[in-house]
Amino acid sequence: MATESYGYKTDMNDAILNDPQSAAAVDIIASHGYGFIMKPQPLVKKSGKQFWMTEHCIDAGDFNSVMKIAEQIHNSLTIAEFNAYIHWCN
Repeated sequence: MATESYGYKTDMNDAILNDPQSAAAVDIIASHGYGFIMKPQPLVKKSGKQFWMTEHCIDAGDFNSVMKIAEQIHNSLTIAEFNAYIHWCN
């Protein structure tokens, strides 16, 4: 797994994927999504690597919060095109 970018930034992931030796050493590109708008990462998709959301946390203290978590998971898989979603807390 490559280093985990923060907020769907592409600079670290693109640097890894643009270097053939580094790209060959990883199977998974990861990201944390706190406070940013989700978006796909074209170079990750083009590489054929798995793209994982490896940390996101929303307090699940009530029904509305649980629905927000469900929305985040859905958007991660459909908008940002993650292959896996790991909810970090709660």
